Amino acid sequence: FSGCRIPNKTEAHSIINSGSVNGLAYSPFNLSTGLEFWTSTTNLNTTGQVFTQLVNGFNTARLTSTNNFALPCRTFTVTGTILT
Repeated sequence: FSGCRIPNKTEAHSIINSGSVNGLAYSPFNLSTGLEFWTSTTNLNTTGQVFTQLVNGFNTARLTSTNNFALPCRTFTVTGTILT
C-alpha cells in the first residue's frame, strides 16, 4: 500500500485499550507490555522532541534521536467491502 504515515498522538491513543495494563495485547496488534512507539506529534515546548505512545495509554515526550518503534498507519476509504 502507498500513503503510509506515522499516526499523531490522538490517533495512537485511540487504539489503546486504556482499561488494560497492556493496551495493545489484542488482535491484530498483540504487542508486549512496555512497548513505546513514535507519533508524529511534536512537543511545542521543546525543540527536537516528539510524543511517543506507551501501551499503558500514556504519552511522553522523547528526543527525536531516541530509538523507538513505529506503528505506521494508512487512511482507507471504505466502499462496501472494498478498501482503497
